[in-house]
Amino acid sequence: MEKLDTAAQENSVAKSLRDKAFTHLKEAVDEIRAAGKYVFKNDPERFKGYMSQYFRKQYASRA
Repeated sequence: MEKLDTAAQENSVAKSLRDKAFTHLKEAVDEIRAAGKYVFKNDPERFKGYMSQYFRKQYASRA
């Protein structure tokens, strides 16, 4: 029984660390995308590189 509790705690710690790492990475990517969109707002080819795949698909379906 004790082994199960220890394993569950280790999984919880690992999940928490993973979630924090994802959050920090997402914030960094969002900041880079925002800066790229601003810098390349007059260059459509470069601007596309700073959009997420989701928004690229949405943009492509409208065109």
